[in-house]
Amino acid sequence: MKEKVSKLVVLGCAFLLASVLSAEGQGKVLMLLRVGDPGLIDVMLAKEVTVMKSALSASGFTVVIATTTGDEIKGSRTSLRPDAKVASIRLADYKGLIVPCMAAGGTPVPSEFVALVKQAAALGKPIAAQNSAVEILGQAGVLKGRRFAIEQDLSAIVAGGTFAGIGVVQDGKIVTSGTCPFMAQELGKPDGTGELTRKLIALMR
Repeated sequence: MKEKVSKLVVLGCAFLLASVLSAEGQGKVLMLLRVGDPGLIDVMLAKEVTVMKSALSASGFTVVIATTTGDEIKGSRTSLRPDAKVASIRLADYKGLIVPCMAAGGTPVPSEFVALVKQAAALGKPIAAQNSAVEILGQAGVLKGRRFAIEQDLSAIVAGGTFAGIGVVQDGKIVTSGTCPFMAQELGKPDGTGELTRKLIALMR
């Protein structure tokens, strides 16, 4: 009896270890950040970036956060130091790409971001973008012939594609949302951050 119990324990431990190792080996996900309204940095880091990163990490993905400068992003209470500069990124090393809103509507779109999104689409990588970041996808030309979501007031600035509301929309390997934490609060609508990230995770598995 003791021998049977011991075997069951060993098998259980082996299964658990295999599950953990499998979860930890899902690959890398690139997160591109541009800073928007200085007064909203704390909110967007806590309720958008952290939520996305936590969900991806819990699913076994390694999240690499990149900006154009590599400088620390500072709010009044929180801060974040990026892992890399965009210029150093080799997109072939990543399973997918996610671009938070960061309340960056009206902020110039970095040409480096547009180039990476184009490359990701060409490589067949899953791409997720929220609210103002959807403009980057439009500039990259990856929304042509696709449905997308964004805050309604911003829909006119997105090139190509068909505006499909502010909720989370998936079209092929591209997932978009128009309800970032700030807009969800302003409009009294559900925040799309969690669902957007979950759909990206499903596409990368």
